[in-house]
Amino acid sequence: MPGQLLEIPAIQPLRRVSPSRYLSLKECPLREIWNSSRQQVLLPNSPAARLGTVIHRLLETAGKGVLERTNATEIQKVWAQLVNKTEQEMQLSWLERSLIPLSQSVAQYEVRKIRACKKAEQIAVAGRRSTSVAKGASTHKFESWLETRDGLVGGSIDEIQETLKGSVLRDYKSGQIMERGVGTAAAEVDEKYKLQLKCYAALFAIKYDCWPIRLEVVPLQGSEIEIPFKPSECEALLRTAVSTLTELNNRIALALSSSEEIKIVEFANPSPTNCRNCLFRPGCKPYQAAQNLSENVDWPRDVWGSVAEFKLLGNQRLSLILNRAGSGSRVIRVRGLTATTDRHPAIEFIREGDEVALFNLKGNVEREEFSETQSTVVYIISLPPT
Repeated sequence: MPGQLLEIPAIQPLRRVSPSRYLSLKECPLREIWNSSRQQVLLPNSPAARLGTVIHRLLETAGKGVLERTNATEIQKVWAQLVNKTEQEMQLSWLERSLIPLSQSVAQYEVRKIRACKKAEQIAVAGRRSTSVAKGASTHKFESWLETRDGLVGGSIDEIQETLKGSVLRDYKSGQIMERGVGTAAAEVDEKYKLQLKCYAALFAIKYDCWPIRLEVVPLQGSEIEIPFKPSECEALLRTAVSTLTELNNRIALALSSSEEIKIVEFANPSPTNCRNCLFRPGCKPYQAAQNLSENVDWPRDVWGSVAEFKLLGNQRLSLILNRAGSGSRVIRVRGLTATTDRHPAIEFIREGDEVALFNLKGNVEREEFSETQSTVVYIISLPPT
């Protein structure tokens, strides 16, 4: 039932890990276990992530040469179709329908649209030009699958460009790709994108028995950014990815074969950074325990407890007061909740004394006063007897 928080099913071994998910696996194995087994997410994807998927599909469409025309009008038509399809999918989810339309929920939507369409036009024109020069043999391949021989590490690289000197691997990014280096003001490409491309380079070498001559991260605006690499470091990275996955699956197998109850805390690595963008954290007890014991104010703005007061205010918004479990007299106040079951299905069942949890709030952690955001989710943990 929408709004009812149930326990996530038991853990399962991972079939493989992709280069784009390897760092996530290292950060928190439990999150990747649930993601790999396609468990139902408990929080909405960020609207920016949804739009990022639209952008990726647009660039892929342009790169594969399936556009009828390569002009701006045709590309904007495809953009509108992709956004419409994504919003239809979101409308079917009680978690995401509040984020529609993306044009209002994503910051700088028009800017990102313009940049994405321009980049798609550049890719489409370059593809047509290279096909013409090569007399029908395109030098660009999009979404090419690469994997180890045992299939433990594999994924699709965005683009492989064949040149007379060799192959160039490209990874397209729709969001922020730069980060500040530790102890320096200089900005560099985010480490996770470097690792991702280096891993793809090693997979490319396995499939084609040769190394690419260049690795590039491609932002929506500006020129490609080269990622320097050495074959030896790429091979070492791939070996580490395989061994990490193998060791994790061995731990899972041992846990599954034990007669004792599986303790997911053994696979969790809760921290403010690891948990902030995790869509499974409502069902993660290690996360809840870690946040309860921590004095760090950087954790996600999530709260849980028993309902002490639940009332409709004069502005037709809901006010909720919770007693935090195990905290003595400490109370949590949440104001400004939308008072409709379409937005928050759980409010139909909430009564005083019920255990509830709210996620993706905003507010003051030290004063324990919060309010709703466009991504806030309300869950009821205990339902009244039927």
